[in-house]
Amino acid sequence: LSLLFLLFFVGQEISVKQITSNWKIAVVGTLAQILVSLGVVFILGLFWDWSWQRCILIGFAVSLSSTAVA
Repeated sequence: LSLLFLLFFVGQEISVKQITSNWKIAVVGTLAQILVSLGVVFILGLFWDWSWQRCILIGFAVSLSSTAVA
């Protein structure tokens, strides 16, 4: 519940003009984070003999969880 309040108050402080002027940074950062997460999980998957489907699933899960933390 406290996390919801925190997100609500942070959302009140963000202006739409600021978000739209910096959208390129957000898109590039998000894509880089996803690609790095997938790459690291694929490398680990090679060592542990995982299928590519498992690597993609775990890679996106890691990317999503690190976005929530950030």
